[in-house]
Amino acid sequence: MPYIGKTPLTGAYQLCDAITTSATATYNLTVGSSPVIPGAAQNCIVSLNGVVQAPVSAYTVSGSTITFASTLSATDVIDFILILGNVFDIGKPTDGSVTNASVASNAAIALSKLATTGTMTFASTIGVGGATPAASGAGITFPATASLSSNGNTLDDYEEGTWTPTYVAGGTNFSSVTYEQQTGRYTKIGRIIILTVAISTNAITKGSAAGDVYIAGLPFQSDGFFSVGTILYNTANWAGDIPDGWTLFNGTSVVYLFYKSSTTAVTNINPDDLGTGGSANNFGATMIYTTGA
Repeated sequence: MPYIGKTPLTGAYQLCDAITTSATATYNLTVGSSPVIPGAAQNCIVSLNGVVQAPVSAYTVSGSTITFASTLSATDVIDFILILGNVFDIGKPTDGSVTNASVASNAAIALSKLATTGTMTFASTIGVGGATPAASGAGITFPATASLSSNGNTLDDYEEGTWTPTYVAGGTNFSSVTYEQQTGRYTKIGRIIILTVAISTNAITKGSAAGDVYIAGLPFQSDGFFSVGTILYNTANWAGDIPDGWTLFNGTSVVYLFYKSSTTAVTNINPDDLGTGGSANNFGATMIYTTGA
């Protein structure tokens, strides 16, 4: 069928059944004897007596009927009525023609659709798992409470933050502890926690403190043992010993152990092993452990 101008390339095109005119302005629109409903008058190309009619002014559409602006007669001929359909609903925009302003702010776009070349560039932050992107900056924002996935190949959480390490005795606590430094930082990637700790005291009053000494305050509960990266220490009563540590199973504290230089025995640090003052009990470490959340 010939067209004036460029032939449309996409659309749900339907050629209506032939219509016999009579002394009326309203006619039914059918395709294969079944009613059809155009989206609007502008979705139709109507030829009457060899002349293409202007939508709205020459005819209107309501449901599956078309009404001409004036009553026709039996001598008039409706050459054809072509329904274009909702062409933009099924068409494809020209590559590079969709701008940021044309995309809904809450549109859910699969990451696989954003990049097919193996690289991806973010002009601003995006939210993952229901998180609200930050107002400025660049990167990926995860929700404050992790939306955990059962898929082992899915990164479902990332977080950075600080924590406050403290010396604690397992039995009766210290009478007092004056800290020179209490610095802790962490990065959480999925279930893996990478943390740093730097802690030192100006003075410790033992009092009736007893039991194992540990550093409390881990940002996430441990679900097992961890591997230790680097440890630095300088304390009055650990001279010649090598400290090490692990997380308590299903606990939120770190217990530090030391290896006697003259034996292979491993002994937990106790309050008597700590110095009492003068920038004592300096401990720094970078550690890795796992959490169940």
